[in-house]
Amino acid sequence: MIEQFKIDVSNKEHVGEYVSGGDKRRLSALLGLYEELNSPQGKGLLEQINGLVSNCRTLIMSSYGDWLAKGETPYHINLFEFADFQKKNMLCYSHLTTRRK
Repeated sequence: MIEQFKIDVSNKEHVGEYVSGGDKRRLSALLGLYEELNSPQGKGLLEQINGLVSNCRTLIMSSYGDWLAKGETPYHINLFEFADFQKKNMLCYSHLTTRRK
């Protein structure tokens, strides 16, 4: 995905098409993130991202899954609102599992 975006920006520049400053900044940020994730120091960041992916999968597979899709129920949960660090939200989530013996 990052490589394709890089190719698209490069092709636009090559043929003289306008490339927005936003696209250039996004490409720079993506390449920087990619380099950081591939560095020995970035291993911790990659582990955190994998943890977030795991938590998101758990939420989607839980009984809250339908609440995450807008319009599925009247009880929509907008995770972007919780991720707004300006509001200093606190999110408490409990995941109970049953172990079989």
